[in-house]
Amino acid sequence: MTTTIEKLLVKTERIEQELAEVKQALEELRPTASLTPEERAAARLGRVRSKNEKLTPLIDEVFKKMGITGKPIGAEKLQKMFVAEGIKPEENLFSRGIIKMREE
Repeated sequence: MTTTIEKLLVKTERIEQELAEVKQALEELRPTASLTPEERAAARLGRVRSKNEKLTPLIDEVFKKMGITGKPIGAEKLQKMFVAEGIKPEENLFSRGIIKMREE
């Protein structure tokens, strides 16, 4: 009988996880035209953190070790910062560096 209960508990946990993933997908599909990319990223991170309470301390620790603080700046602002530092987008140096690191 214990085996049956354990199997049901495992199945229940799996169903709950799948339901959480469906809810998250629905939230991401909800129209968010009024939000900036940075606000969408912050909202998504907030949802992930609230739904994954066990991961929050780990995420915070990893961000701290990486020196990541504050709110996300967004892709457009990051691209402007690259250009301001003299990085030419058409050269794709950053992408090439990532590809090279993956090949090692």
